[in-house]
Amino acid sequence: MQPTIPEIEAQLAALGGDGSQEDQRIDLMVKLAGLLVNADAPRAAGLSREIWERSRRAGCAAGQAHSLRIDGTLRYLSADLPQARELAQRSLDQFSACGDESGQAAALGLLANVRFKTGDYQGALETNLAGLAIRRRLGLTAGVGQYLNNIGTCHVRLGEFEQALGCFRESLQQGEAAGDVRGQAHSLMNIGSVSKSLARHGEAADAYRRGLELFRQCGDVRGQALCLCNIGLNAMERGDHRQARARLAESLGLCRAIRDAQGEMFALLYLGDLCRRTADLPLALEHNRAAGDLALEVNDPFYQAECQIGLGDIYLDMGEHQMAIETLQQALDMAADIKSRELEMRALRGLAECHHRAGQPEAAASCRERSQRMEREMAGGPEPRVRA
Repeated sequence: MQPTIPEIEAQLAALGGDGSQEDQRIDLMVKLAGLLVNADAPRAAGLSREIWERSRRAGCAAGQAHSLRIDGTLRYLSADLPQARELAQRSLDQFSACGDESGQAAALGLLANVRFKTGDYQGALETNLAGLAIRRRLGLTAGVGQYLNNIGTCHVRLGEFEQALGCFRESLQQGEAAGDVRGQAHSLMNIGSVSKSLARHGEAADAYRRGLELFRQCGDVRGQALCLCNIGLNAMERGDHRQARARLAESLGLCRAIRDAQGEMFALLYLGDLCRRTADLPLALEHNRAAGDLALEVNDPFYQAECQIGLGDIYLDMGEHQMAIETLQQALDMAADIKSRELEMRALRGLAECHHRAGQPEAAASCRERSQRMEREMAGGPEPRVRA
């Protein structure tokens, strides 16, 4: 079973104060800070400073590397990606210099997260695979589930849904074996999201329900908010607008209470989509623009493009065809920059409809053919033969 914050605190309190157990104290403090980064960031930052000073005095290079990694994680969570990248690389270099392979795997995980957040999904995938290989070579089970979740998410962004599902299911098994409740919850939420993408809405609803229960069990408010957002999105796609609105509003309230800008972005984006589906276009526009502002704030290029696509769809529904075309073309360029085939395909579909409604059949046909070709490639299907 993964130790909880109170359990680690009790172990620290039980250590003697004569400095004879300093290595053990530093190790426990690193574990505690790792749990606090999502629960109490200021306290995690304070612990990181103490880890650095204790490690410096004890000549523990690995402890100092962990302090750099914790600081990098906090920078990553606050959307300071350049600083997060620098700290992750410094941490990786220091772990490598002192021969700490387990630490290298942890630093690679942070570096992969930064690459993912900047839209380098292939680079993030390769970095995560390198970290996972180290953990498996060392026979370490802790952290394997998180790596599998991250690798699966990279596959999702690259449009490789079946590979992603395999990763998430293996991660769930790892979490169950290790007694990692939070890890299981994340795996279930990811399984739900891929099931939803594959139009398996019943399977998605069940996975989300189980994930939400586990997030509540371990007291992860951010996880609860994200899971509620996904439950709302799944309900919306099934046509249950009443449940969708309730769950998305609940998610938005939790995110605002804990000042989770990324979670607030998700809730607003999908509330905007819901308003569009229910023909409340002015409110849809308001929600979508607010979500786009937050996507810029948290420096997430994937959701910047996603919000741009939503904005183009709303303009199309308003009958502003030229504005919709310009907006969706910008979204297509943004999606191409981050090599997201999923978003490129969606932008092309929207452009095809815009050109059709604007009376531009050739442009509509070109966009439609490009989106269909991309869909076949994502599904792994053969290209149609060209007749002589």
